[in-house]
Amino acid sequence: MRRWTLLSVLILLVVSGNALHWGSAEAKDKPDLQTGATIYKKYCARCHGAQGRGDGPATRILKTKPPDFTNRAYMAKKTDEELLTVIANGGAAVGKSKLMPPYRKKLNERELRAVVAYIRSLTGS
Repeated sequence: MRRWTLLSVLILLVVSGNALHWGSAEAKDKPDLQTGATIYKKYCARCHGAQGRGDGPATRILKTKPPDFTNRAYMAKKTDEELLTVIANGGAAVGKSKLMPPYRKKLNERELRAVVAYIRSLTGS
């Protein structure tokens, strides 16, 4: 009887371990907001502003102002894929400012998605 109890405990530990592993795999798939914030500050804030209002220091020389990422109505119209495309391929690729560079060679897919998630967080929703 004790043998079955020990075996049952081992099976339970293995199953629990797999459940914990599966849970952590799901967490790994979620975009990391801290990574997104770090990348945003490095590459985006000079034009889009520290809070995403489109008021960065570089806007003084821009003819077309960047969008306000805190504007919920504007952001609600944008899909994550649209945002990802602009960030990855640059503004010119989607009919926006040629001054917005592509970041697909600097950032991997996970980092690009982290930036999109961070931009989404700027609406406060």
